[in-house]
Amino acid sequence: MTQPSELAERLLEHWRSTGMTLCVEAAAQIEAQRERIAQLDDETLRVARRNSLLVIECDDLKARCNRLTHQLQELEAREQ
Repeated sequence: MTQPSELAERLLEHWRSTGMTLCVEAAAQIEAQRERIAQLDDETLRVARRNSLLVIECDDLKARCNRLTHQLQELEAREQ
């Protein structure tokens, strides 16, 4: 029959190994989540840069449209 101290020793060893395994698994999951967050941060920055470029492009197009509209109005005024 197993002595109480021997049983306690086995139980303690089991808890240590199980706890260590859980800690290693948790650490791996945390690291995977950090990597995913970093990827999302990179993706967010790329999208933000792209959006900024699109805003600039839209502003340029709006300015061109305004110039063309003004030129058209001038031409229509001359024809009258």
